[in-house]
Amino acid sequence: MNAEFQQELMESGYIHRPLPLHEEASLEQTEREKKVTARRAVWSGDGEGCCGNPVSMERGTVETVRIEAENMLAMEAPLLCPCWPEGMPQDGDCSYYGHIHAAFPVKEADWTSFHRVRALIRPECDGSRTVSLSMYLENDGERKVPDRYRRQGFHMMNLSNHQWNDCIWEFPSLPRDCVSGFGFRYRINGRDTASGENAVFYVKEIWLEAVENPGKESGWLPESNQFCYSTCGYEPDAPKKAVLAAGTETDTFTIEDRKGQICLEKRLENVAWRGENFQIADFSELTQEGEYRICAGGTAGDWFPIRDGVLEDVTWKGINFLFCERCGYPVPGKHGLCHMDTYAEHKGLKLPYCGGWHDAGDMSQQTVQTAETVESLLELAAERRESTLLCQRLMEEALWGLEFVFRTRFGDGYRAASLGLIRWTDGKIGNDDDASNVRVHNHALENFICAGVFALAAECLGDYDRELAWRCAG
Repeated sequence: MNAEFQQELMESGYIHRPLPLHEEASLEQTEREKKVTARRAVWSGDGEGCCGNPVSMERGTVETVRIEAENMLAMEAPLLCPCWPEGMPQDGDCSYYGHIHAAFPVKEADWTSFHRVRALIRPECDGSRTVSLSMYLENDGERKVPDRYRRQGFHMMNLSNHQWNDCIWEFPSLPRDCVSGFGFRYRINGRDTASGENAVFYVKEIWLEAVENPGKESGWLPESNQFCYSTCGYEPDAPKKAVLAAGTETDTFTIEDRKGQICLEKRLENVAWRGENFQIADFSELTQEGEYRICAGGTAGDWFPIRDGVLEDVTWKGINFLFCERCGYPVPGKHGLCHMDTYAEHKGLKLPYCGGWHDAGDMSQQTVQTAETVESLLELAAERRESTLLCQRLMEEALWGLEFVFRTRFGDGYRAASLGLIRWTDGKIGNDDDASNVRVHNHALENFICAGVFALAAECLGDYDRELAWRCAG
């Protein structure tokens, strides 16, 4: 473990607050550093661009305002509304309060000569610890966007609150020969513990840009100037391979160390799989600990380590992700104590359905997925017994999920099973924002999976919490 990450881990209390984000090493930062070869205004406060002034399509207001001698777009709406909008499930399942929706009339529809959209956006969402805004594009050309399954044409941006964000959506393979719609959407999804009354966003520049070496946004094959490899590194005795695009200008590759010395030179292996051609660089014989990079065809990759315990960093980062996803727990800098008013009902009983971890894409909950995550954590903790601190932290996170799985049982074979949820609720039971329609099932497979997790927990908890282990075996 490198010294910087070790320090961050210690400062987090070994994941009792989230690890810091290194935005300087993000994809977005790489995109900002690309050379721009052409630009065209999409919209400006002075009326220039290939789109007209936006209009509000749903909640709140969308207008051009003048602030600090600049014209800019302002989008605003309250975070709570008195009722679900038309078309929203009235039982609260996956319900939210609609969108702030700024739609731009498109005047010049052919955007194929540009690779991306770039905008300066400033959120002023008082008390909001996580802020996101989506950008969308619709195309009415030969290939429609979004497609029939609505899988394309949307880009979610994570924003820093109270400051200008340089936002880039790069889409070189997205159809855009006949752009028919463009705009911004913000899902109005209630108030977290610290949230203020309104969501407010300002936009002062929107541009189309062409760039050198536009990124590839879909598919698994690497680009011609990149290598796909284990960026976290490799164990000394583990297999070590990297994938390259077919057609590299050379048939050999080298591995270089930090001193600039060539440690290995080998031929690339040509591979064909399911109609795709690519190359493999196999450097498994390199076992000396250190930092290295792959070089081939005049291109050099980023540095990666070879050392014992390299996957321990990944494990800690995985714990960090789960900790940030905790439901019913105040995660510092992310959200407050949440969803205390989500519950299941069965034979006159009400069962609180907060705990475990939120779904990775929203705030939904699924008991079986939580149980399977508990299983993985317990198995990994058993493998890491020699690393006391890591093992203890894995057990702590596993027990957070295990308690939730316990709590979902009604005791007669039925259990609270799942809930679709994409909004914050106020924690007060009995008002309109409750999620009171948790699904309740008596499914053999779900009960079997949960029983298997309890059996594993009974084995793993013998020395950790003997009485809880007894309960798991009961």
